[in-house]
Amino acid sequence: MDDHDFCDPAERPTYNGVIHDRQMAWLANDLANVPQDRLIVLNAHIPFQTFTDTRARKHQTDNLAELGEIIGDRPALGLSGHTHTTENIEPGEHYAGWEEATGVGPAPFHQIVTGALSGSWWSGNLDDAGVPEATQRLGSPRGYYRLEVSGTDWIDTYHSFRETPETQMHAAFSTPRVRDWATDLMACADLYGRPSEVLPPVTRTDLGDVNMLTRADLEGGTRVAVNVWNGSMSSRVSVSIDGGAAIEARRTQVGEGEAKQRGPAYADPPALARQSTDARVAWRSAQGGEATAGYEMFRGVDWTGVPGPLPRWLLTDASQHLWRADLPADLRAGVRVMEVRTTDRHGRTFTTTLPFEVVEEMPQMGWQSDGWE
Repeated sequence: MDDHDFCDPAERPTYNGVIHDRQMAWLANDLANVPQDRLIVLNAHIPFQTFTDTRARKHQTDNLAELGEIIGDRPALGLSGHTHTTENIEPGEHYAGWEEATGVGPAPFHQIVTGALSGSWWSGNLDDAGVPEATQRLGSPRGYYRLEVSGTDWIDTYHSFRETPETQMHAAFSTPRVRDWATDLMACADLYGRPSEVLPPVTRTDLGDVNMLTRADLEGGTRVAVNVWNGSMSSRVSVSIDGGAAIEARRTQVGEGEAKQRGPAYADPPALARQSTDARVAWRSAQGGEATAGYEMFRGVDWTGVPGPLPRWLLTDASQHLWRADLPADLRAGVRVMEVRTTDRHGRTFTTTLPFEVVEEMPQMGWQSDGWE
């Protein structure tokens, strides 16, 4: 029925992304009666192509090449889910693994992977409303898409449950100490997995004040990392400090057939911070006992242990919509304000501000008794 090893009935078979021959025949017959200038919207669960699982065959559509031939030059938009991530993939975008997994390298039509209301499967700590943070693997917060369609054109907007519709991104600093912290965190997740009973080498609190930059941070290479939740190849991102000249940010993935860039240097600091210390796995009560210990992430899978990172595959160590800009090493000391600006493929501009402080050395952050005795 399916020649993939993972679909072998003798080997605990699983699912596979493929369009059945009958569906292909139906679509070809249907489109024969549809004018060439009509927008074709394709809906599927498993993505046609995905950055999240670039090399995985079962998480993408095997016979995308055949589908692309049927669609041809028609205006088309593909919508999918499954990965619980947001991805805005423009025609021609391409990553290593796609051709082997789907039969097509460059994306044959525009595709949007729309995420999931549960984010990363309701994982992580609870927010102020008592809902799991569940930050997505590519760094976006939980949310949903709004599509406004007119003829063959559409405007896609991502709405976060935590922010106003005008908020379309978050930004943070990737300093040498943040990257060292991320290295230790990822090594722990690689070695022990999660949930675990092993005390992790670092937690969120070991980051200290991430918006305070030392001279050593700047001289060692500090970047601004900007995650534009619905960003695409056409998005433009820049930062400016105290109203100064704009510094153009570069997308970490250019989408020209390269492999996924992963690791501390390509991580999203705010997303990784949220994912680094899952304290809810340690919750216990005298009344509930083991029945209410920790929490259930997947159906029938209980997560208990000591506070630590989410599993390695859930950590935002790469993203299709992350931009970086290098900060000057000679920034003067003092409190500064950074404005981050992005313009999307529709020409809409969104901004956010990030106050920070430059210090020569990191001050003692705990209680100081001097002056009180």
